Amino acid sequence: MIVHEQTDYELGDDLVDVTDLVCPGCRGAVVEAPPAGWPTSAGIVPEFSHPDGSVLCPDGYGRVPEPVERWSR
Repeated sequence: MIVHEQTDYELGDDLVDVTDLVCPGCRGAVVEAPPAGWPTSAGIVPEFSHPDGSVLCPDGYGRVPEPVERWSR
């Protein structure tokens, strides 16, 4: 028999406000908009960019990362 534990979790509780996200490369602010001028030959358009419209800082392999949550000290 499978028992499911009931919780107070509601759909959407795990969503993060975009103002709490930063670029993992430079730790700068991000916006929920694709980078300006993204070429169709580059594949899937990223969902986030820097406020100036530039792509988020690529990782060590040249991949465009997802933003991460800002952490406070």
